[in-house]
Amino acid sequence: MANIRSAEKNIRKTKTRTARNQAVISRLRTLRKKVVAAVEKGDAKLAETSLSEFASAADKAAKTKVIHKNAASRLKSRAASKLAKKSKLLGRLLFWLHTFPRLRGKRFFHVLIAGIPA
Repeated sequence: MANIRSAEKNIRKTKTRTARNQAVISRLRTLRKKVVAAVEKGDAKLAETSLSEFASAADKAAKTKVIHKNAASRLKSRAASKLAKKSKLLGRLLFWLHTFPRLRGKRFFHVLIAGIPA
C-alpha cells in the first residue's frame, strides 16, 4: 500500500480509468458481436447500421487511447470484409441462378441458399 498521498491518489485514478476503459472495450466487443450476428443472419440493413455504429465506437476508443489506432483500423476492416464477403457470395449465387435457371432444383444450390437468406 502506498504511503504518499499523491501515490494514493494515483491508485484511485488508475482504478477509475481502468473501469472506464473496461466499459469501452466491453461495448466494442458487444458491437462487434452484433455486426457478426447480423452478417450471419443475412440482414444487410441491420449489418450496415451496426457496422457503422461499431466503426464509430472503435474510432472513439482509439481517439481516447483505449485501444491503439491500428487495432481500431484492423477491427473495422475485418468487420467490413465479413459483410462484403457475405454480400459478394450472395451476389455470385444470384448471378448463377439467373444465368442457369435449370440449376435451381439442384441440391448444391439449395445447400448454398440455406446459408444465405434471400
